[in-house]
Amino acid sequence: MEYSGPWQVKLTYFKKSGKYYTDGEYRSEKLGIDEIFAEVRKMLSQGIRPGLVNCHPFENEFLCLVEVPDHPHSHPALIVPGGAEVSRWTNCNQETVRK
Repeated sequence: MEYSGPWQVKLTYFKKSGKYYTDGEYRSEKLGIDEIFAEVRKMLSQGIRPGLVNCHPFENEFLCLVEVPDHPHSHPALIVPGGAEVSRWTNCNQETVRK
């Protein structure tokens, strides 16, 4: 199956306490779902936060839930402060943690 972007990427931000803060979105030209997650990690580390005012360092403030609903390999990823990514692969019920 061939697929192409751009993909609508939905970002939901939470305080470290788990309380919802805000959301945002952007369009990505990356093809693979893991490439999109890496793009979001890079953007956050550079202070680029769609939906947020760029006034606080990401690493100290927010968790970010990343969703790409129209992607054929879509599954959510939670990017946590410190650069880790926690993914739940719902189609095979397997949890993964990457650092």
